[in-house]
Amino acid sequence: MRGRAWLVVLALLALCVAPALADSGVPTLPHSQVTVPWEEFAKIIELLRTKPPVEQPDPPQPWGLGVARVRGALVGEVLEARIDLELSVFSDEWVSVPVLPANAPLIQARLDGRPAPLARQSDGLALVLYGRGTHQLSLLMRAAAPQRPGPNNALLPLVPRIGAEVEIDLPQRLTDVTIEGAVGTRVADGTYLAVLPEGRRLVLRYTVPLEGELAQPEQKLPPKVVADVQTLLTLDEGLVRADAWVHYNVRHSPVSNFSLELPAGFEVATVEGEGIAGWKVLEVDGATILEAQVGFEVEGDYLLKLRLERSTESSNFDVRTPLVHARSVERESGVLAVQAQGGVEVTPGEIGEALPVDPKELPPQLVARAQNPILFGYRYVRPPQISLNVVRHESAPVLEAAVDNANLVCQVTDDGKSVTRAQYWVRNNRKQFLEVLLPQGSVLWSAFVDGNPVKPSIASRGTEQDEARLLVPLKKSEPGEGELRPFEVELIYFTPIDQMDAIGSLELLTPVLELPISMMAITAYLPQRFDYLHVGGSMDPPLQPVVSHGPLGLLSRFGVGRNKMLSAPASDELKVSAPSQDQTEMLMYRQSMAELDNRQRVAEEEFSGEVARKVTTSSGSLPARFSLPQAGQPLRRIKVLVMQDAPTVKLIYAGAFGAWVLKLLAMVAGLQLALRAIGHARRRLDREHGTMRNNALSALWLALALGLPAGLEIGWGWVVFGIVIGIAVAVFKLRRQRGKASA
Repeated sequence: MRGRAWLVVLALLALCVAPALADSGVPTLPHSQVTVPWEEFAKIIELLRTKPPVEQPDPPQPWGLGVARVRGALVGEVLEARIDLELSVFSDEWVSVPVLPANAPLIQARLDGRPAPLARQSDGLALVLYGRGTHQLSLLMRAAAPQRPGPNNALLPLVPRIGAEVEIDLPQRLTDVTIEGAVGTRVADGTYLAVLPEGRRLVLRYTVPLEGELAQPEQKLPPKVVADVQTLLTLDEGLVRADAWVHYNVRHSPVSNFSLELPAGFEVATVEGEGIAGWKVLEVDGATILEAQVGFEVEGDYLLKLRLERSTESSNFDVRTPLVHARSVERESGVLAVQAQGGVEVTPGEIGEALPVDPKELPPQLVARAQNPILFGYRYVRPPQISLNVVRHESAPVLEAAVDNANLVCQVTDDGKSVTRAQYWVRNNRKQFLEVLLPQGSVLWSAFVDGNPVKPSIASRGTEQDEARLLVPLKKSEPGEGELRPFEVELIYFTPIDQMDAIGSLELLTPVLELPISMMAITAYLPQRFDYLHVGGSMDPPLQPVVSHGPLGLLSRFGVGRNKMLSAPASDELKVSAPSQDQTEMLMYRQSMAELDNRQRVAEEEFSGEVARKVTTSSGSLPARFSLPQAGQPLRRIKVLVMQDAPTVKLIYAGAFGAWVLKLLAMVAGLQLALRAIGHARRRLDREHGTMRNNALSALWLALALGLPAGLEIGWGWVVFGIVIGIAVAVFKLRRQRGKASA
């Protein structure tokens, strides 16, 4: 009673407090206590411990199937098999599970030991189930398994979208047993074990051998065999090979033996055909006969393939075409295709009764089997005597490797140090080493091939005059889309140079490779405190940028501006002169230059963070890592088609004092020329009254006086601009003087 009273009190308290909680939340009752019986308190604790149910996401599909196990046996002309598999349902509602096609030879279907609820739908038979659960499904089926001699097959449908483990008991006499699309083997007792990937049917293929003499009906006609022979003759260096495909068509009565007459002097390499039980070569009346035995009786079409070979030692020889002749046939016809490999020249001789045809008229399947262009084609009814003259030429040497692009980045210091990182993109077929001659006095720091460190060797030509060359081991290029893919060969080396003085010249040399280089690009970072008055050498500027500075941008295409040869364009577009006016060649040239420029920019970015990724100073050891920042004015030059030479870059430079002295001398010389020009003009004007010839001569002197110092100071493009301004000023002054003289 006391417990019930407490419950009543709590209920009344809840009724009173609930509206207040709903309106103002939990009330504050300072210095208050609540006393609850233990049984009720335990219920509250249990309620707090109970976790709210978590909603499970819906499965991707309401049902699932396990791997099927197929157990069967072939007895007589019936293949009986039982399919067992596990079925799981993940839905609380009705589901429909497709299991077999509508025409399946189903004998029995059981689900968990009871008859399975199957329903016929538009796409076949389906199981209809309700609620979650796991079930065992068993299907029993029977299919026809023919036992006529020769190739046969039996077909059983399977549950779609699952794999299957197959075990079928077969008679020992069956041969060539396979299951289409499965990986299997046959054990000693005749059982065939296989694993079949996802599929919708099981196709068992087997061959029933011929047993004993079959009684032929008296009214049955003798066999009539027609043969069509397709021969592909390959003439190679030291080998003559003939591949023959003999297409038989057997009518009226079956046969199990085929006979072929072979050409003299050739050996049989292979004989292939469906159900071949064996073959042998016999000598009958001076002829070489091939007897091929088939393990079943052949009716209809049958293909027999054989390969004949003969070695040749002489470089020039005559050969009779090795054509096979089908024996015991009603009619025979054939075609011959001739192809050559290597440095072999073939000239046809006598062709007998053969009919020459264009290679395009040969059967497409024969043309597709040729790996080289077909030189000659012939058709014949009976094998003719076709002779061919073969001349073997000596193979000409070709490039085993080539370099697509070479990208060099060089850091130059004014105290006589130079570090260069050279990247070569190589296509290699079978060359073992890349032979490199570094600039004189250079020291190799590291070498990489396709990103992996390698240990180069040093090769000498055996004389004191020859310099030692580096042998960098190469890898073989991987095949790409019709060509070999290039890989990167990277060299990092140090080269001592002359210390840079106030005024002088500097020459940058590149390594010499034994391989041709399609395009080479170099970026040299030069000291900032020098003015570079002239850049020469055997390399060219990468482009001719349009410069906007200068007076109204006039004649800026001549490169007006201080240190114009060192500046690089801000845009990524290359404006280069193509080597040909043809639009296709121009596009290809621009694409090649753009690719070279992109690779050069990548090389510069990599160089700026790390000049030498790995460095070694001891022979035979792997490189160690160090880095050097990029600094200086960039000089970019390119060279197209480098052939075993060392492109160079030559510079004339001057320091701040030297440049000032040169400019002062230029200004003094220009002032002297200007004074002489004005004096000459006045004397001419007084003597000949200012003819136009004198005006032009005076203007030319004045133009040279203005243009020469400007060209020495800020670029030779200003010479042209100075000439124009000088002519205008001279003409104006001379006309003014002429007017005063006339007055």
